[in-house]
Amino acid sequence: MPSISAETFSSVGKTSKNLAWPACEHFRLLHGTSCQQHYGVEKDCRRAIMQYLCNKYCTPENQHLYPTEPEQRGTVDRLLFFDMGTLTYAIKEYFRPKQFEGLPPDAEKENLLKQSLDYLDGVLETVEGGYLTGDKLTIADLAVLASLTELDAMGYAYKCYGNVTRWSNKLREQLPYYKDCCLQGIEMTKARIKQVEEDLKIQAEKERKASSGKK
Repeated sequence: MPSISAETFSSVGKTSKNLAWPACEHFRLLHGTSCQQHYGVEKDCRRAIMQYLCNKYCTPENQHLYPTEPEQRGTVDRLLFFDMGTLTYAIKEYFRPKQFEGLPPDAEKENLLKQSLDYLDGVLETVEGGYLTGDKLTIADLAVLASLTELDAMGYAYKCYGNVTRWSNKLREQLPYYKDCCLQGIEMTKARIKQVEEDLKIQAEKERKASSGKK
């Protein structure tokens, strides 16, 4: 993916439609785009980029994405930390064998993923308004939704978490940029996993033939 010029970054950020900009950046970076390629930053920092974009470009019209009121912002930050340190970690640990070795997910790690989804379901149970922090969309919603797309890409069903399912379906229908930002990434992830599995089969067949030739 080509890097984003400073002119494009600035012009998009300053428009009244910049609500979509942090979301698209987050979704795009999730599906394999380097932060360094875009911003000269080496770490996996897509949440920090959303925070930066909101701090720099949000207007009163869409400040709800990342509120300035300390208590409200603290709630958003807490959920961003949950997404980064718990949910995303659990997803990566559970699917690591599938992603890199073409093997089934690590069954011993599934409990952490289930606990993370339980927690998320509980948050949505207690909050009124339809979003993670209340009645306004925030970058916490965007971050967690993006992480759930990894589960979609892996074919992991989470319909038993009713609140999570209703919330995620609502956002998918509501966000006009979801399909453009996410569906291609989901297909890319599926294709990458399929390639890993095919490479593993080819390698296993080569080893089998090599072993047969020695007998």
